Amino acid sequence: MASSFSVASPGARWPVAQCRAGLPLAAALLGCLLDAGACLAVDAVDTLERVFTVGGAPRITVTHVAGIVKITGQAAPTVSIRASRKVMTGDATRGLARVKVELSGTTGEATVQVVHTGVCDWEELKGLQRQGQLDDVHVDLEMLVPQGASLDVATVSGEVVVTGITGGTSVRSVSSLMLLERVSGGVKVMTIGGEVNIFGLAGGLSAQSVNGPIKGRVMRGSCVVDTVSGAVELDLEPSEYAVARINTMSGSVSVAVPDRSGGSLDLKTVSGTVGGVVSSPAGPGPHHVTAHLGRDGPDITVQTVNGAIVVKRKKDR
Repeated sequence: MASSFSVASPGARWPVAQCRAGLPLAAALLGCLLDAGACLAVDAVDTLERVFTVGGAPRITVTHVAGIVKITGQAAPTVSIRASRKVMTGDATRGLARVKVELSGTTGEATVQVVHTGVCDWEELKGLQRQGQLDDVHVDLEMLVPQGASLDVATVSGEVVVTGITGGTSVRSVSSLMLLERVSGGVKVMTIGGEVNIFGLAGGLSAQSVNGPIKGRVMRGSCVVDTVSGAVELDLEPSEYAVARINTMSGSVSVAVPDRSGGSLDLKTVSGTVGGVVSSPAGPGPHHVTAHLGRDGPDITVQTVNGAIVVKRKKDR
């Protein structure tokens, strides 16, 4: 079952029948005043709500442009979606006509897609974002999905907030803020010009960033993190053996391990310093430091071209 809207009623208060009938603008405006007391032109909002029954472990796909995506896990085997389009600048009718939200759901899957008329692919969206052409209409999505769902989210110019998902999460973003909390089943993130924050991850992390920081707390599973230009800050709390591999071209790396944790360290920097539980000689690199902290801890490998490396201990929780 699928639903979409393209020219809908901002705040469900526009006299849509009159407007679509082609009445003169003055008459349409008068109808707005009589019906709602005011006519929204700038900052107009309209909303679509749908509920789909999908089962306990569906695949959820979201393609989104400009705005906030909030996805929260729940016990029910349904997907509840509230999509709100907001015209930030310019002509409201034209903006709403240009941006559509398409929703569909069936057993095992659900799809949400924000479509800009005339834009065909992801690369074109990224180009328009860089030119500042996606800022006039924002789409905010609020979704309740089964906890066991697997997520595949792609967004340009917005925010992504995911909470309480156990089936695995994949997020690709451009110029977006990302917050993932209490997620498991594995996380894969890729961002250009965005910020990644992951708290309470159980199940492994694969993260890539170009020009953006990555910060996270990993309670279980291995980590592979690569950045071109961005700092990395990881808090590792594995209760079992894990591997952490971190590579940065330009950015500092800070890793925290439990106070009584063991494990091994292999730390390399071309131009930077190594500090914390182990340290390099004073002065710029290259430096290569290895150490064995004891049994039952993560194996941590860090390589930076231009950035400091710090490995520190913290008090056990």
